[in-house]
Amino acid sequence: MSADELCQQSGLDPGNLSKLREARLLLPDTKNGRYRPKLAGWGKKMAFLLQEGWGIDEIKAWSKERWKTENPKDWPPVKIVS
Repeated sequence: MSADELCQQSGLDPGNLSKLREARLLLPDTKNGRYRPKLAGWGKKMAFLLQEGWGIDEIKAWSKERWKTENPKDWPPVKIVS
């Protein structure tokens, strides 16, 4: 799927998709630079976290650290306030 299609299906706006791409959180993963349809689900999660006020760095830390938790698929994650 194209970046526009991903934005439509996930609720991301193009600016946030660009930021997520720069942070390597949501990258095209086919030979022709398109996104797999399954990434729309991950995009929805990213859109939700951004709407909840999470910053890109917070999302990146959560996505990395979630695999160290008892259930990495728990949703929604709890934002740790420092």
